[in-house]
Amino acid sequence: MITNGYLLNNKLCETLKKLNINNIQITLDGEPKVHNARRKLRNGNQDTFNVILENLKIAKKENLNVNIRINIDTNNFISSERLLKILQDNDLNNFNIDLGYIENFNDLNCSNIIKKKDFFNYRLNFNNKLLKYGFKNSNLYPKQNILFCGAYSEQSFVINWNGDIYKCWSDIGNKKSSIGNININNLKILENKKYDLNYIFQSECSSCNILPICSGGCPHLYLKENDRNCSIYKFKLKEILQEQILKSEKEVKNGSYNNGK
Repeated sequence: MITNGYLLNNKLCETLKKLNINNIQITLDGEPKVHNARRKLRNGNQDTFNVILENLKIAKKENLNVNIRINIDTNNFISSERLLKILQDNDLNNFNIDLGYIENFNDLNCSNIIKKKDFFNYRLNFNNKLLKYGFKNSNLYPKQNILFCGAYSEQSFVINWNGDIYKCWSDIGNKKSSIGNININNLKILENKKYDLNYIFQSECSSCNILPICSGGCPHLYLKENDRNCSIYKFKLKEILQEQILKSEKEVKNGSYNNGK
């Protein structure tokens, strides 16, 4: 489950576990001043960062598996290291940390977006910082992805602030793309699975050796703009594998090799 984590408390953690929801993703976009500037409450500029930080401690105590996502651009990358230090100081460096690549879906002039081909350099730099602050998930080795995102799945939904339900988070706010509302309970079951995988096999993806890793990329972007949104592994696979080999070699020498975990 993906959430901003602001309302997470002991009672809610217990409810999630009763519903067999044991994995959650929470976004922190940098140190407090950076995160708070980007993640504001509707009624003002309150400190959302430290509320979420305390809720992360609750999630840890309740044994929830937490993935922290940091949406990275050129303006907040430096702040991401300060965030790692804060998490370490609060004994929260057992959580997985994931860098979020920001896409421009609205044709806005977003000059601070990192180019896909440059993202690897940011990722490599960040992985070294993960090791520095005691985080474990610094493995760059590619993994197979059966589905690119939840829009393919019948069991995945995105819920807007007003209860509207979507299959794709890029559609949030577009009423025509809503498949129901949790307050009205009129979910259109037949539209539960938004995207068909056939488009992948009718394109150049079918002969690409990266297909098992990216699963064809973002279907929303492809159908809207005919953009393949190719994985970073397509451009940097050799460099990534070389870096992973060097990292594993160092871990073997110092006795900390974790077999890719």
